[in-house]
Amino acid sequence: VSQSRYSTVSPDGTTTAETITDNAVAQTHRIAQLVTITANSTYVFPCYLKAGTSSFAYLSLCDTFNNTRYFAVDFNLSTGAVRTSSNGANGTLISSSITSVANGWYRCVIIGQLAVVSSTVRAVIGVSDGTTAFNALGLISYTGTASTIIAWGAQLEQRSSVTAYTATTTQPITTLS
Repeated sequence: VSQSRYSTVSPDGTTTAETITDNAVAQTHRIAQLVTITANSTYVFPCYLKAGTSSFAYLSLCDTFNNTRYFAVDFNLSTGAVRTSSNGANGTLISSSITSVANGWYRCVIIGQLAVVSSTVRAVIGVSDGTTAFNALGLISYTGTASTIIAWGAQLEQRSSVTAYTATTTQPITTLS
């Protein structure tokens, strides 16, 4: 997967959105950030997503050490609908939503819990082919075709409902409630 930083106008009008492009390999096509979480707590993972040449993108929160600890949702960025969702035996998807915000952008949200042994998980934004199911790791793997999605404003919060986007520039904002 390749990533073009600051390639597109984001929902706030700045040119700070990123284009994510799959490649011609059979693999997961994603970007991820390792984060530390608390086991059995509820987490909200929202991200603004826009169709590029692909109409499908997914969000996943998955344990880095155990393939049954994840929750994930694949979104259709053309119709504004959830295509499919999944969770492992030790992950619980509580809810998900997709809301149109203007200019082809959607705010996609997943909310869930992980029964995590390790405290490090991956917050994943991935390109989907729109047909493949999630694997046991909470990821979608397929042979890419240089398809793109556009992402902006991802955040992860330990809470039970989504909040307004809060930009960070130098360090994370910690808000628990």
